[in-house]
Amino acid sequence: MTALRITYLDSEGRKQAVTVDKSSFIIGRHSECDLTIADSRLSRKHARIDKIGDFFVLSDLDSSNGTTINGKRLDEPVTLSDGDIVGFGGLEVNVEVEKPLSRQTRSALAGQSASPSVSGKTINTADTKTGIPFWLLFAGPAVAAVLVIIVGIVIFIAVSRNSNAADEALTNANEDISDIEKEPKRRKTSDQETEPDKALVNKSDMPPTSTSPETVVPAATASPDSEQAKIEANAAKFLRRIAQNDPKAFLTSDQAKIVAAKTKEFTGSAALADNIKSARKNSAQLRSLAAAKNVKPLFLAVAAMTKLGNSRGDVLATAQTMADTLDKLTIQLGNELADDCLLTIAAYNQGAAGETMKLRNLLQDLATKFPQSSREIRTIWFLQKQSKITPAEFDMAIRFLAIGAITQNPAAFGVNAEALDL
Repeated sequence: MTALRITYLDSEGRKQAVTVDKSSFIIGRHSECDLTIADSRLSRKHARIDKIGDFFVLSDLDSSNGTTINGKRLDEPVTLSDGDIVGFGGLEVNVEVEKPLSRQTRSALAGQSASPSVSGKTINTADTKTGIPFWLLFAGPAVAAVLVIIVGIVIFIAVSRNSNAADEALTNANEDISDIEKEPKRRKTSDQETEPDKALVNKSDMPPTSTSPETVVPAATASPDSEQAKIEANAAKFLRRIAQNDPKAFLTSDQAKIVAAKTKEFTGSAALADNIKSARKNSAQLRSLAAAKNVKPLFLAVAAMTKLGNSRGDVLATAQTMADTLDKLTIQLGNELADDCLLTIAAYNQGAAGETMKLRNLLQDLATKFPQSSREIRTIWFLQKQSKITPAEFDMAIRFLAIGAITQNPAAFGVNAEALDL
């Protein structure tokens, strides 16, 4: 029976191999998929492999970032072949197709194993003579002398080669040391160049860090008592709690300034205080509703408060009216990263109008027109800079972010309520 195996590197650089052992095999980042890959570039249900006889057919499931095969975009189902390279939103996997041996091949191999490897040689006893030939008495010493000479030559050549190899190894080592001394300083990557913009947050709010030299601790950009540092710390805390897997989410200094201006609209707001209390009161129901829609409860609650704005209202009832639309949008845009969640809020009015795929299609189009990475393009900041979303859509996302930051420490913003911890 023909078998198909796919191999890829996980987030830690380890090689993973999975055998497609079902007639319909779904790949994505959702836990219900047959192969779950925790990579934000994949949609919840990204692609499907169907086994039809001895063939495997790959189909894209309307994924956000698309599927490619050998560098070409997959627009319709295609049969996989051994050696194909498939890209799921940028994550590459290798395809191995193992076909069973044909009947002729198995017969040939069996015949080879059954035939004798060496024919026996018949010894003619009549030709066998006893005793030592007379001429061998003189030839023996001569043969021994020749053997001694040959062995000596072989030893001499071996010693010479070892000496040359040692000299060459020493020379190469010296050259390597010289090259290391002359090696230029490593250039910072784009991620490292932006590290100084990260906020200094309280250690209690930081995700667990490793001692790996690759771990970069965000540098302080403002004094702890400043308004901007307060925004950066609480916004980072909020972003990390609404995403499915984004423990290092943060705001740059410029982004924090934009959010800080928006928080002033809600500083000391009695209506927001009552809405936070309403969310705390209905926390159990909000958690249950969020779990049904595969979103974080804090994301759902703050989305409802964003819609209410500076008006008092029932946060749970508002969340219930928004849940279906948010669910449809997260299927298209994802919620693995905090930036995905902000995109969902920016697109909420599109989704409420029935256009749940509009922003997803825009992001796919931009990915083919701009040299930036998919992760950079998939942010409200990039879309706003390129005028690809309306001011109202951008404002809704910023309002969501501002209210979310306030909910993490209401007293710091003059709001009379306890922190919203869902």
